[in-house]
Amino acid sequence: MKGAYNCFWDFEKEEKWLNEQSKKGLQLKKVNYFRYTFEEDATVNYNYKLEKLKDKTNRQENKEYIEFLQDSGIEHVDTYFGWFYLRKDASEEPFELYTDTASKMSHYHRIIAIPSAIIVFNVLVFFINLFLGKESNVADFISGINLGMAVTLFTFILYTFYKIRKLKKSQILFHI
Repeated sequence: MKGAYNCFWDFEKEEKWLNEQSKKGLQLKKVNYFRYTFEEDATVNYNYKLEKLKDKTNRQENKEYIEFLQDSGIEHVDTYFGWFYLRKDASEEPFELYTDTASKMSHYHRIIAIPSAIIVFNVLVFFINLFLGKESNVADFISGINLGMAVTLFTFILYTFYKIRKLKKSQILFHI
């Protein structure tokens, strides 16, 4: 077993990195926070894909979806924070989860749901700290952290909306 630390804002870059690790003989076993645990096995090469699902894996719909994927030759490696880490042997046909623009856009919308809620919470806490802790340096510090988190997440959401916009433009181009 080998561990590695990494942090990604873009799931497609994370997929690319996991695929590169697989080519080096490191196959993903577990994901926890920013730590990836790999098993060394150079005899196989996988294509990895990540999918953000609507609900947690204990829901019946997701269990059925995992079974469907497994019947299609796709292995569910791990689940972390609502993300399914999936892989398929690279020697088989290409591995694409989303073959149409509408499903890709739906996936991006699922990705931004949680950060949007966190932004609202952080902005709310920012204003509470700002108005209730007028004389407190601690409240100012916490307000700064909340505002910083909100701005960071907002940047992530804008980036994701940019990707959605590009998909919409490509969809319009191909339907003319």
